Amino acid sequence: MVNPKGGRGQAGWRWAGLRPRLEACLPNTSFDVLETTGPRSAPAQARALAEGGCSIVVAVGGDGTVSQVMNGLTGTDAALAVLPAGTGNDFARTLGFGPNIDAAVDALVVGERMRMDVGAWRVGNQSGFFINVAGLGFDSAVADRINRGFRHVRGSLAYFAAILSTLRTYRPRRLSGLIDGEPIEGQVMLCALANAQAYGGGLRIAPMASIEDGLLDLVMVGEFGTVEFLRNFGRLRRGNHLSHPKVFHRPFRRLEIEVDPPGPFLVDGELFGPGPVEVEIRPGIIEVIA
Repeated sequence: MVNPKGGRGQAGWRWAGLRPRLEACLPNTSFDVLETTGPRSAPAQARALAEGGCSIVVAVGGDGTVSQVMNGLTGTDAALAVLPAGTGNDFARTLGFGPNIDAAVDALVVGERMRMDVGAWRVGNQSGFFINVAGLGFDSAVADRINRGFRHVRGSLAYFAAILSTLRTYRPRRLSGLIDGEPIEGQVMLCALANAQAYGGGLRIAPMASIEDGLLDLVMVGEFGTVEFLRNFGRLRRGNHLSHPKVFHRPFRRLEIEVDPPGPFLVDGELFGPGPVEVEIRPGIIEVIA
């Protein structure tokens, strides 16, 4: 499944060069190629492929494409595979090959499967699953800024440019809710709900997270001024920010939260809501090629 608009158009032209290589590497394998037909069309298309007998469905695009394909495959016998051709390619980092598309092809040829967890989410009457990281607050505002601009900037540079732009106007929000039944509250810059370790083009927001431990990870960053945030940005990229006194981390199975003033809910790069958020872990409900 190819998202021709993935990675701001990268996925379409990269796939054109990949297809002959896959045919050469997998001479005894038959495969069909489908393009996504519109925004959020991938779940229904992926499920139709799985129900039609496909054993592996390959997402060619970025994290959003991967997430949508995953949503269509949950509860089926088909495995998910990834050929990274997006802006961040963060879930591909979790699978061990990152943006290296040659290594991703090698993984697909070997075809080693593993069971993985996903996060289930609900905001009002909207619901679904996330494969990577969901969040409320500053990260949602950054994603919105990326979606509205920086069309000529790619990869990590696009995220950093959006961060600088968003910092000028963003203000921390009041968070409250329940984590595994216990009250939680605070004034936060951002609140990340992580199944995997990284988002935003390599920001290791949850370095302890695992896609096969039966848990999600909550990471809350408290009030930071612009200069303080930028001074600690390197720690966020390296994943050694959890020791900072303004950072809170806790694994969990179920979480109910809301922020005031309300803001959009970020799910694998897409925005939903706003409104109170419910999130819980769904252990081992899909296979992935790693």
